[in-house]
Amino acid sequence: MSRQNVCTWTLSHTGEAGFRPAMRGEWDGIPTAEIVDMFGEKALPRIRAAIGNDEIIGLEAHYPFELSNENASAVTAALIRQNMYYGMITPGLHKIKECGAYGGPASLDKDELEAARRVTRETIDLVYSDAVKKRWDPQESPTIVLWNGAWGYDIPHPLIPEMVGNLDDSMASTVEYERDKGGECELDIEPKGNEGHPNMLVPTVASALALWARVGKKKGIDVSRCGVNMEFGHSQMLGLDHLNDLAEQLASGKITHIHANDQGYDGIRGGGPGKFDIDHGVALTGPNIGVARALLDSGYQRFIGHDMQARPHDSEEQAYNRVIQSMVNWKALERVASEFPMEELRGYLEKRDTLPAELLIGDMMSTARSYANEMLSKAGIGRYLRN
Repeated sequence: MSRQNVCTWTLSHTGEAGFRPAMRGEWDGIPTAEIVDMFGEKALPRIRAAIGNDEIIGLEAHYPFELSNENASAVTAALIRQNMYYGMITPGLHKIKECGAYGGPASLDKDELEAARRVTRETIDLVYSDAVKKRWDPQESPTIVLWNGAWGYDIPHPLIPEMVGNLDDSMASTVEYERDKGGECELDIEPKGNEGHPNMLVPTVASALALWARVGKKKGIDVSRCGVNMEFGHSQMLGLDHLNDLAEQLASGKITHIHANDQGYDGIRGGGPGKFDIDHGVALTGPNIGVARALLDSGYQRFIGHDMQARPHDSEEQAYNRVIQSMVNWKALERVASEFPMEELRGYLEKRDTLPAELLIGDMMSTARSYANEMLSKAGIGRYLRN
């Protein structure tokens, strides 16, 4: 059974940023419960038509500006109406001036350090609250993701090792606090190489794996339910291979949540390494087929989150279609991964016959496109369905 998440911030982004106008002004300031119901009305039926009714659909949200104690009951009621669940909840330290401007849980400013730890504890309290727990997936608890957007610095200085020590202490205390609440959730670090500081602590998957290893060894804490929320685009921004990043997670037993998206430069859309975080939807690429196959072989059944944004020029309708396309593309990748002729590929690669291996992967990419087009047509999306 597959599980996919839609992100609250995807469905509330007006398109305005930097030098871009707000093309979807009607989305500005919409309460989260209303976002869920709008998604349920305008997109979810078409997603179900395309990929089937068995797919579990979850919601991702930041505390406290998308999900809080004040609105949790209303959001839960909306999730129940739309037959959705909480898939991932994360502390939004990067938008809170008291705890996100100067290093957050790594900060040398003791007031900010404590504020970051407090907001993280409050996030965990919310995840375990009666209002939120009412809409956990019965088989898979939501992941608590700790994003490194606030974990950075402007000036490389001799006290960076102290910041790393502060971060290790913050992660250790977070693990202990969550275990005291019940220990039912996975705690994931989401690495990123830039934004919102010039230099980031925990910029890569390898950095996150090393952090959990330090916390486990030096602090004597059980980190068996602590993992990495690898986002495809974050690895791609740095010119890294996200399939290799995933392989390292699997080898370390640290995969409990995925952010599936794409940085572009995929033969159709612009982007690529060295660009800002573009957040395209999932692409039908060879590496992504590899990711889907690796997850299939590992038995992974937790949530795949679509951390993506519509394009700045998109209308509301096209923005919803982008989300539908990303979810459909993931299902197409899963399907073609399950059919991938692994022994044929192995035969080529063991003999260093990489050219036929390339052709095989290319053929499977074409098959994935055919599967996606078939499903998109069921959702009313496709170049042949235009008026």
